[in-house]
Amino acid sequence: MRAVATGIETGAEIEVEAPSARHLALLVNAANRVEAVEAAGFEVEFAQESKEALEHFARLSPDVVIVGTGETDSSMARALAFVRDVRERDPGAAIPVVVLTNGSCAAAIELAYTAGATDVWLDGAGELVWKKRLPFVVSAARAFDELSRSSKKLERAKRLARFGTWEWDLSTELVSWSEELRHLLAQEVPARARGIEAVLAMVGDSDRSRVAETIAESIKERRPFRFDHRAVRSDGTELVLHHEGDVVVGGSEDQVSVEAVVVDVTEMKKAELQIHSLANYDSLTGLMNRFSFLNLLENARARSERSGGPIAVALLDLDRFKEVNESLGHGAGDQLLKDVAGRLLSAVRKGDCVAREVDSFVRTVARHGGDEFLILLSDVDEAHHAALAARRILDVLRRPFRIEGREVFATASVGIAFARQEGAGTEELLRQAEIAMYSAKEQGRNGIQFFDESMNQAVVERFDIENRLRRAVARDELLLFYQPLVRARSREIVGVEALLRWQHPERGLLSADEFVPLAEETGLIVGIGRWVLKTACQQLRSWRREGVSPLRLSVNLSPRELRAPGFVANLAQILEETETHPAQLELELTERGVVVNDGRTLEVLLRLKEIGVRLAVDDFGTGNTTFHYLKNFPLTTIKIDKSFTSGIASNPKDAAITKALLAMAHRLELNVVAEGVENEAQFSFLGENECDEVQGYLFGRPTPADELFRLLTAR
Repeated sequence: MRAVATGIETGAEIEVEAPSARHLALLVNAANRVEAVEAAGFEVEFAQESKEALEHFARLSPDVVIVGTGETDSSMARALAFVRDVRERDPGAAIPVVVLTNGSCAAAIELAYTAGATDVWLDGAGELVWKKRLPFVVSAARAFDELSRSSKKLERAKRLARFGTWEWDLSTELVSWSEELRHLLAQEVPARARGIEAVLAMVGDSDRSRVAETIAESIKERRPFRFDHRAVRSDGTELVLHHEGDVVVGGSEDQVSVEAVVVDVTEMKKAELQIHSLANYDSLTGLMNRFSFLNLLENARARSERSGGPIAVALLDLDRFKEVNESLGHGAGDQLLKDVAGRLLSAVRKGDCVAREVDSFVRTVARHGGDEFLILLSDVDEAHHAALAARRILDVLRRPFRIEGREVFATASVGIAFARQEGAGTEELLRQAEIAMYSAKEQGRNGIQFFDESMNQAVVERFDIENRLRRAVARDELLLFYQPLVRARSREIVGVEALLRWQHPERGLLSADEFVPLAEETGLIVGIGRWVLKTACQQLRSWRREGVSPLRLSVNLSPRELRAPGFVANLAQILEETETHPAQLELELTERGVVVNDGRTLEVLLRLKEIGVRLAVDDFGTGNTTFHYLKNFPLTTIKIDKSFTSGIASNPKDAAITKALLAMAHRLELNVVAEGVENEAQFSFLGENECDEVQGYLFGRPTPADELFRLLTAR
């Protein structure tokens, strides 16, 4: 059975043998391509490991073997070892072997061909490629196997393999073209012509002088030649042709000819370009990637050391980019990254780069990963020169972006490091820029910081704290203290707030403010928060069993915990295990924790309300909460921040704000807790203005559970 396939590279019709029901493909470590191979008309046998695959190969003698290389160097090595094993077996030398690569390494193609692959495809090739190319590969392989037995099959194989020949007899000046080469070029070229111009007729204008010089030198020195050039078919399709030729001397010096084989390598060149692009450029933004930037930086440092011209690296990180992804979706986040990349390119002037004159300015800016970008700066004798370049970059980001019909504002933090220290490698320079960038974030974001040794020391200390914090739970270094919540009218203790502490082995007892921000940034807060909830609920059960009257337990909850998968289910399990009634637990969120991604947050909060858990907003009045959230979110309590409470007895403005907050909360039927109550004057003011509950040093500092137990039992 035969079929006509359309060549992917040229659009020309190529006659290939369609696979019959007897055609069998052996897939090795390529289970994700079973459907594509079957759609191409092949029966499929699958094997995961090399030993099993070799057994199938010996038993079945498949028409084609398709080998996946996997994602790692070790899986690539195993795949190529299998290809070599196949080639050493009978009839492995004649059966086509297609190797699938993910295209992330330009060297992968060369390794695969060296091992014996017939062809190398990108693993992400579409179904149409499989339908067209797989029968093509099988047919071409069979045709090549019959070359020695049939001249007719030889000509057909040439057609399928897209190669031809030409010969130039120097004594007669006659040039002969094979039929296959004329068909490949699809040009009205006579079978025989005279002179070098006949050879150059197939060569694109821009390559002709080079090709002519190469052939002339080969004839003069009687040596082989090889070259690639562009060619244009009569239908306008552009090809890339590869020539392998030699100068042949006959019985006398007068009998000299030039003979060459021409192969169409258009598709291979396209694959090489694609692999090069994947290996060196970011697919989303089109900027160079981290790998390419490091190579550029290494070359720039070498030139700088020779010439003395200073260079610097700027690392830019978008501020609060996660909030864009969470509120608008990852599609909007990707669009913002592309728009930011475009503006960065417009902001980087020629003097800010060290790229060669012929290089595109795309190569001066790189995407480091995520929402981070790298910029190479040159001619920066002073820090203020680099600061000017960085300030220009921040200025172009200041204008709003238009994403999916909305205005989105983006700021960035920039860290800059100079290549001044001898022996400091490129990775070290990037690390210094990263340290400076994080310092810029700590300074309030939307700013610029330069690296210095004090920053480095702070990072070392921060890294040490993070490592110790990862082991703190297992070593029982985390503690819970408890502070009373008091009813304003009766001074009765109605609840307690669980407050996290860390008994650091060297620095002593640390408050939550000293390590919780780091735990949130690293994600450790999710595990720590689960421990806090379980430990606090267990303590509440212990007090209850010892005769303490029912109390409400308040526990702080970070936004990251709220968004963690399975949070509600884990909480319900803790409540069940500790025999804690849901209404006894009140989860406290900061205003930012409530408003970030309100759609997703609202869904989780409603589920918490369904199981009966109370919800409070902590530090109320210090963030950006609007009446919209107070009205629509299932909140039960607001806690007025101590920055207002501290001045209510002496500052009329604080008093007015607190009265307004109390009135608003009561209108919305919310319970109100005032934090930071330290004296009777503050307490009296709150009682007169109908504050529901108070919390502060006047009624007790945060204390360990056993000390608070004595206070609870003394009521």
